[in-house]
Amino acid sequence: MAATLTPADLAQMGMTVVNGVAVPIEYSTSSSVKAPSERSPYRSKWEAERAEMLTMLKVVHKIRDWRHEGIRLKLANGAWYKPDFMVWHNDGLIEMEEVKGHWREAARIRWKVAIAQYPMFGFSLWTKQRGVWASVELYHPEAPHDR
Repeated sequence: MAATLTPADLAQMGMTVVNGVAVPIEYSTSSSVKAPSERSPYRSKWEAERAEMLTMLKVVHKIRDWRHEGIRLKLANGAWYKPDFMVWHNDGLIEMEEVKGHWREAARIRWKVAIAQYPMFGFSLWTKQRGVWASVELYHPEAPHDR
């Protein structure tokens, strides 16, 4: 369910791409994009970048909405899975997204158990390959007939 923003989509939002990162047009002429002075709610730069992308997708109506760490799924007694992002797609699918450069084994196991126990949700793993976002693993439920 990957969506691609066109230059026209970005321009509609007052954004452009500088060094592979979407930035407001007024910052595109500066030599570097400054980080906000407040502390980021994200655990990594990649999570922050993915959040920007999801925000843009929502603005251009490619997705309905998203939340960062917006849900915890119970796996077993005392074991939980909290995805990086929960994304509501326009077709009604709710997808749990992970943003990873490297998996710790325990995290991968929790992700696999969540996929098995919550088949009503989609699951995806996002990473960057040569500076471009890619969904490298997808697990989506069977689409109902009314979609």
